[in-house]
Order: sequence, then structure tokens, then C-alpha cells
Amino acid sequence: MGKRGPKPWEPTDEEVAKVRLYAGLGSTQDQIAAMIGKSTDTLTRNERTAEALHIGRAETIAKVAGSLVRKALNGDTASAIFYLKTQAGWKETNVQEHTGKDGGPIEIEQVSADADAFTRAIAGLASREAEGSRTGETSH
Repeated sequence: MGKRGPKPWEPTDEEVAKVRLYAGLGSTQDQIAAMIGKSTDTLTRNERTAEALHIGRAETIAKVAGSLVRKALNGDTASAIFYLKTQAGWKETNVQEHTGKDGGPIEIEQVSADADAFTRAIAGLASREAEGSRTGETSH
């Protein structure tokens, strides 16, 4: 019995090179497929172009990483900090301390006696408001 369906796509060396280049430049698989006139499935099913997708991206990542490390090693502070944060687990921390007047301790007052008076005042207001609503008057 013979094979069914169309013959699988065999990309040219030029098409494979384009896939590798576009992948290295950060294009998505959908974008690359559109640029070479094939579907994403066709692009990823073909062994040569699937490999070109991975290699193109990996090569560019390696080049950029190498450039970053060179800058960091040559004294570029921002590059060094970025590298250490992403590769060595460094992080920035903010410490917040609360103090009272003139840097002293925070003063805390006991207001339980005042709280009782406040509760009584609120109860009185609520009582007057309830009385006013029964007679049709409100304090508003």
C-alpha cells in the first residue's frame, strides 16, 4: 500500500536560514510561518525548521547574555546589578521602621474610660434619633 496525502514539505536551505534568523530576532512561530508562507504546524513538524526555531532563539540569548556579562565585568553597574539579580538571587529590600516623636518609642494611651463615655454618647444620639423618627423629626 502506498503513502496517502501530499508529500511532506522539505524546506530549502534558504528557508531554514530565514527561520533561524527570524527566531533569533524574536519573531513568534506564527509570524515566522506567515513570512515563509507555511502554517505553524508545518513549520514545527519539519525537523529542520523546528531545530532552526530552537537554535536561532538560543544563539541570540547566548549572544545577549555574553554582551551583558562583558558589560558587567567591564564596570557597568546597571548590567552588574541586573545580572546578579537575575542569576545570583540578589534582591532589593526595604526596611520600614516606625518611631514616635523625635525617634522615640510610639506612645500608646489607654482610653477605656473615654471609650465608655463615647459609647454612652452614641447610645444617647441613637436614642434621640429613634425618638425623632417616631415623631417625624430627624436631626439632619
